[in-house]
Amino acid sequence: MKNETTLPTLLMIRRKLPELSGNFKAIAEQILSHPQEIVNEKVCVLAERSLCDSAQVVRFCQRLGFKGFSDLKNKIIKELLNQRRTLDSQIPLPENSFDQLKKKFADSFIRTINDTLHEIREEQMRKALELLKKSRLILISGFGSSGQIARDLHTKLLRLGFYAMFLEDAENARTECAALTREDLLIAISFSGTTKYLLDEVNIATRNHVPVLGITNYPDSPLAGSSTIVLLTTADEQRLRLGAMDSIISQYLVVDLLISLLAGNDRKKTEERIIAIFEQTVVPENDEDNHASQ
Repeated sequence: MKNETTLPTLLMIRRKLPELSGNFKAIAEQILSHPQEIVNEKVCVLAERSLCDSAQVVRFCQRLGFKGFSDLKNKIIKELLNQRRTLDSQIPLPENSFDQLKKKFADSFIRTINDTLHEIREEQMRKALELLKKSRLILISGFGSSGQIARDLHTKLLRLGFYAMFLEDAENARTECAALTREDLLIAISFSGTTKYLLDEVNIATRNHVPVLGITNYPDSPLAGSSTIVLLTTADEQRLRLGAMDSIISQYLVVDLLISLLAGNDRKKTEERIIAIFEQTVVPENDEDNHASQ
């Protein structure tokens, strides 16, 4: 199998971890736990720590699409050298210029966008559109940084004329979720796919045969496993960060692409709605003059 994916190596290994077993899983866990050490080790050292032989390490690397252990190490070294997602890249050093800081952020966002676009499948996006178009009520759920995406999606769906709801309070959202029927839709957004409050809503929805559209970074997460349709983001977020910047970028990208395709189904109607909303929110010049004179 050729290594054709653009996914960062460590992210790819994390995604494949649930499907690995035995020595392959042990090797993967060692690499994920000690990526900095791996790049300076010989294959026999990694094999010893994984309680297996060197040949199994080589076979593991080949299973991922690499020629061997050296090929895997070189890829990780390159990614670690280019990595722009740690606190060091977000907090400028005294010797770094403003232009260098801008380039670091640009590199990180561009990489996230390209990786996410590579992973998005048109078939899945089309299935998601069909769910949206036939839904009576759309309940959108997300917490933390994913809540920002959920709120944005809610606003955009309302602009397109859909009956949509977004509730920030977890208890209210769970109560509303219990009232959904198979004619409705739950859109659940979670980077990790393991957010407890969100999964509670998903479990309620699935018990009532409500379709679930999941947006997550991990195809093997509980959210992905419980969703009717899954749209994947691709962001290699680090634990140490000022904010969930890469994950937000990738989620916005998926949501905006979905909304754009949805709006394109009836372009004329969409344009008429947007123009009507704009005209209602713009204050006439005479009113501005009147307010100014009061």
